[in-house]
Amino acid sequence: AVKARALTEFSTPSTSTLAMAALHSDNVVWDAVKAHHCRIRKSHGIVLSGEAGNLTNKHAFKFSGFANKKTLDVNATDGSAKYTFPVALRASTPKNANKPGKAAETVVLAKGGFARGAANIRKYSSGRCFRADLERAALARYTALVRGATPARKGVAQKKAGRRRR
Repeated sequence: AVKARALTEFSTPSTSTLAMAALHSDNVVWDAVKAHHCRIRKSHGIVLSGEAGNLTNKHAFKFSGFANKKTLDVNATDGSAKYTFPVALRASTPKNANKPGKAAETVVLAKGGFARGAANIRKYSSGRCFRADLERAALARYTALVRGATPARKGVAQKKAGRRRR
């Protein structure tokens, strides 16, 4: 009876892909999506993947946002005047995978400056024993986003590139 009920749950069209992925193991989902999915980018022998939850954009099981139940994502948010660095950390919660509204926890990493944002990333990755293997990638992405959002300093003269002579 349990098997029959489980099969009927998958046959309904209202079941979301996220909920189905929560019921399967990570390896089964990766085997299904590793060859073909809409976010794969292949160019000159390099395979990249741009799905949500993939910090490095590498097409690998470790970084996949589709296949892993526990994901970290650091992305720029909409530019609001309230925050200096509009960057948000999004951590998935596997126990709420079938509830899209509660499936991920989002934290804005702007309050308290760069050091506090980096501390929040450390707290959510290795501090909670969530995904300590993604801590360096999350910090690198956060650093790149903050550097890109920070305006250049005024009054600092940059050396102009001149012609080199022999």
